[in-house]
Amino acid sequence: MPVGFGNVKSFLTDSLKKSGGNIGYGIAPMYRGKGYGKLLLHLLLQKANEAGVEKALLTIAPDNLPSIAVAMANGGTFAEETDEYVRVWVDTCQ
Repeated sequence: MPVGFGNVKSFLTDSLKKSGGNIGYGIAPMYRGKGYGKLLLHLLLQKANEAGVEKALLTIAPDNLPSIAVAMANGGTFAEETDEYVRVWVDTCQ
């Protein structure tokens, strides 16, 4: 079973700016809380940088506190919070 998966989008459409962002990832339930999300996001930020993205947008459900913490642990800064999502920008040049 894979530990997790991720993807990087090198550009943002209007739709992705609202929901989706540049980076998406997920960690299998049995591996959550063990640091894999933080590591995976770090690696995805490196790939985004290689693709020419200087700041990556992540959109996260407001009740997904572990993902918000992972984004913050990777240098994220809050851009906006609504009832539907939290938008976080992360510098890819880390």
